[in-house]
Amino acid sequence: MRKFLIGLAVAAAGFLLVTAVAVFVVQYTRYSNMTKCLHYDLAGCTALIQSGRESVADLAIDYYNRGNAYNRTGRHDAAIADYVKAIALNPDFAAAYGNRGSAYGRDGRNDDAIADYTRAIALRPDVATTYHDRGLVYARKGAYDEAIADYTRAVALKHDFANAYDSRGTAYDAKHLYDEAIADYTQAITLRPDYPAAYYNRGRAYIGKGLFDDAIADDTKAIALKADFAGAYDNRGLAYDRKGLDDLAIDDFTKGIAIDPGFAAAYLHRGFAYERKNLNDQAIADFTRAIELKPDLVAGYNYRGSAYDRKGLRDEALADYDRSIALNPNDAVVYYLRGIFYRREGFNDQAIAEYTRAIEINPNFGRAYNNRAWTYHLKGEDATGLPDAEKAVELAPKEANSFGTRGEINESLGLRDAAIADYRAALALDPHHQSAEDGLKRLGVAP
Repeated sequence: MRKFLIGLAVAAAGFLLVTAVAVFVVQYTRYSNMTKCLHYDLAGCTALIQSGRESVADLAIDYYNRGNAYNRTGRHDAAIADYVKAIALNPDFAAAYGNRGSAYGRDGRNDDAIADYTRAIALRPDVATTYHDRGLVYARKGAYDEAIADYTRAVALKHDFANAYDSRGTAYDAKHLYDEAIADYTQAITLRPDYPAAYYNRGRAYIGKGLFDDAIADDTKAIALKADFAGAYDNRGLAYDRKGLDDLAIDDFTKGIAIDPGFAAAYLHRGFAYERKNLNDQAIADFTRAIELKPDLVAGYNYRGSAYDRKGLRDEALADYDRSIALNPNDAVVYYLRGIFYRREGFNDQAIAEYTRAIEINPNFGRAYNNRAWTYHLKGEDATGLPDAEKAVELAPKEANSFGTRGEINESLGLRDAAIADYRAALALDPHHQSAEDGLKRLGVAP
């Protein structure tokens, strides 16, 4: 009997040991899969989901974590499907709404993204990143006021949120509120002195304000922080370009292209610089490459057409302008360029019609007013052209040609003193402005 009891006790102990080991294995396996899942391991998440041992609350988290793993690998549809399951299991799962919003945004479903972020905010109104992320989607939709409001709420909740200051700066920049943009970029840099994107973005705003040296300094800093920052080379190239330093501009655009051979904007900008150096073949090659990379690039067709025009390739120029209008019939620049084409061909009435269309689309297009004024002058209709010349000077007070055109018209109208003042203003802006020099000689006065 005693042996029997001892045997029974040994058997029981063995059973308990086996059970304990089994429980340990199950618990260890779950812990291991949880750890993997939290580190975006799809297999770990899937093992948890398929284990049949998860509570409803835990299963919602498992789907959420697997959705995050899918999101990180760009499988947005799979991520969305898992977030849907997580939300079905836990309808108040704010983070799942937020991350599904992120997946919708990456998939281009902006309205769905905004709806999800809005639901996440309703559930958790204290999460700064959700406001920021919704602001990014509003900005993609061009709803900059709504974006600014969201970024403002984000920085109110998290005062050291450098990304939100940077993002709000880009929204202000898009509205041409450069001072506000610069203030936000500066705050982002103060919070994160090693933030290359903020230097780059502030450089863009400085270009918008015409502060080209400041832009060059910021882009140089961005490049120092991130040597392969193609956009910063491109932006610094634009600043050099605006300063008339074409060779430095071309060098920077070329560096940007070397870093990112698919950078259509850099080819476009280098084409502009070649065009100003009258290197039309190189310009055409760059515009063509930009179009190959981005077939709907209206500016590529516009400026390739302009380069063709300067080479006397009229059919090619008109074909490019026609293609541009087909892509965007409300682009003022193409009508302006087609106006230049017709004026060179001596078709002044058609040129005036093109400039008029450009002005209808963009009433603040100073060069279009200037060119229409000049074309009226060529037709001997100076009284008709004078209001356009006045408007050109008002809209583009730093353009020497605006004053030069108005000077020619005032001279033709017998307004001697006004003409002299205009020619002198043109020379103050551009000391090599030949027509202004010629005008003052005709009037017998010194510059």
